[in-house]
Amino acid sequence: MNLIAVSLSGPFPLVQLTIKATLLLAMFFAIWMLARKKSASFRHSILVVALASLPCLAVAQLLLPSQSLPLLERQAVANFERAIDYSSGNDPANTKLLSVKEPLVEPRSESPDGTASHQSSQPSGVFFWSAKNVLLSVWACGSIVLILRFAIAWLIVWRHVRKSPDIEVDGLAPDLKNLIADCQASGWRIRVHREAEQMPLCFGIFRSTILLPRELDDWSFEDQKSVILHESAHAYRRDCLINVLAHFENAVLWFHPLSWMLLRYLKNESEMACDDWAINHGIDSVNYASALFDVTMSTKRKPTVAVVSVSMADCSPLERRMQSILSPSVPRNPLSFIGHILIASASVAAIVCLAGFHLGPSVEAAVNDEETMKIEHRIELLNKKIIRGTLQGSMDLETTYGSAKLNFANIRSIKRIEGGRHEILAEDGTVMKGIITQSSLRLAGDKEQVDVPKIRKVTTIGNAQLIPEKLTSGFLKDNISYHIRAPKGYDPAKAYPAIVFFHDANSNTDSMLEEFASTVTDESNRFLLIGINGENKSKKVENAFNYTYIDFAGRSKYGGFPGTDRQSPALVTEAITELKDRIPISTTYILGKGDGAFLAFSVMMNYPEMIDGVVTINGGLLVQCVPDAYEDEDLIAAQRATPVVMMYSKPDGDAKDSFTGAALRALRKANYPVGKYYQIKDERALPQIYRRTFRGFDAKQK
Repeated sequence: MNLIAVSLSGPFPLVQLTIKATLLLAMFFAIWMLARKKSASFRHSILVVALASLPCLAVAQLLLPSQSLPLLERQAVANFERAIDYSSGNDPANTKLLSVKEPLVEPRSESPDGTASHQSSQPSGVFFWSAKNVLLSVWACGSIVLILRFAIAWLIVWRHVRKSPDIEVDGLAPDLKNLIADCQASGWRIRVHREAEQMPLCFGIFRSTILLPRELDDWSFEDQKSVILHESAHAYRRDCLINVLAHFENAVLWFHPLSWMLLRYLKNESEMACDDWAINHGIDSVNYASALFDVTMSTKRKPTVAVVSVSMADCSPLERRMQSILSPSVPRNPLSFIGHILIASASVAAIVCLAGFHLGPSVEAAVNDEETMKIEHRIELLNKKIIRGTLQGSMDLETTYGSAKLNFANIRSIKRIEGGRHEILAEDGTVMKGIITQSSLRLAGDKEQVDVPKIRKVTTIGNAQLIPEKLTSGFLKDNISYHIRAPKGYDPAKAYPAIVFFHDANSNTDSMLEEFASTVTDESNRFLLIGINGENKSKKVENAFNYTYIDFAGRSKYGGFPGTDRQSPALVTEAITELKDRIPISTTYILGKGDGAFLAFSVMMNYPEMIDGVVTINGGLLVQCVPDAYEDEDLIAAQRATPVVMMYSKPDGDAKDSFTGAALRALRKANYPVGKYYQIKDERALPQIYRRTFRGFDAKQK
């Protein structure tokens, strides 16, 4: 549901309008089906109101305030914090652009502080396509093709009508002369085709022209009168204008089958309504049916002409029209004034209801979500002054290809780079670079203005949502990114055991969690799976480092340079503590691989009270973490009470000479109980070993 809500969000998205147009058209087609026993004019009026309702819906969507539908509201998570610090450089070649109105690259113009900006490392002129851009491009191409097709057909017919001569009334019956005179008095022009065997038609928007066949003089009086009455009915009913509007709306919604149905049935009902008009004006139904058949069979129908005009010899179902004409029980009266009022009222009610509900989070809901999530920004200025608060509203970013308006709620971080520009990291991990055109940013609930040229870095604080059987990502206060997967049927009120994953060098824990969830399905539905990453750098100490690689003295007897007590194991355990404060966790197990196994050993030896079991793969003890490095008896007792399972899977020389083998010998020599030691020759056995290991941990807990 959250994905649906996000995909539908925006000021006036095409998807939003399409869904609402579908509901609106479905309502009118249902009314149209219920009115099948009414007159053709009645049914045509229903479809005309449906046609007029679509642009009204679009306008109402823009003007009316909207409320979100409860089923599609985004789920808010209490104490939602996002801590982001991307102080390390990002490779533009490996990043994607944030979806905005126009594609973005770095600007070449001067920055606000007067310095010249540099050329982007991305190739100039490269257009980065997103799924949204592709869909919008396909939609735009389809609309342009249909509009051009209609415009070309219109010009062809307009030129033909313009060069056609006016009708000569000499030789026509007095009744026909009077009928033609009435048409001309109404402002309609009566002309004759230049070519033979052309179908009669009515053409024009504001001033209609009736074009009759050259063979009119050779027809019977009944056929002549039937044709003129039918085409004059089109002119009187403004069917040409309705036809133009229907084609243009269909060009906008060309991908929608209901739009094509509306276009087709409008023409069909229009022809049948004009048949009824002619019969109501004195033509015998049998004679009219004969005239309709004769005209349809004796004239040619050009597709170009049929697109932009309305005609008695149109492609409407001839059999159905004949049945309607010859049936004495078919009603032929047009829709009454009260009927128009009722249908218009139903249309207005439907438009207000649809436009008043936004198929995603409303503005009010989004504000409430932000308050619940407690989004806070940490602003670091060039003079190293720190300002904390929530940036309000949005900011404008200027690039070579255009500008974008970015909402602060969707931004993880803003970092100043060379030339007075800033690098923006979006909520979904996309990166862009450009010039912030505003001179200052305002904090919500505060009159303080933050000058943009003085900003060095802005970060947000937040964490990931818990969605059953889905991997989500978040960030913690120490700038640690993590992934989490909730088990099937997750209950937020229930405490679950958790497995915390530490990854190997140059990798990430998302792949570890996905592999574990796909291969050890039963255990994945019992545990919270949490992966803590090590790609970011800590700024709590002066010496920044990547805490995937460990240099740690910690609580051992060995000293170290200042800040060694704030390195990897301390940061990881504080991250686990922070997660435990937000999520009910019953027991905590650690699974580390490679460098992550070294980190797992370090956590076990320095913070054993934080964990309930350790699993290591291809890792060992650093010199600062060997058993002899500790003198505190309580700490040593807690270390020995922590169950350990060690695995060696990848050959690194002989198993006995590996880091894993060395750690095993050191722990056993110091009388540390090691639960199991596996030398794995086939990694396909890992899922079964995982099951046995974590069920063994559970048994010890009980």
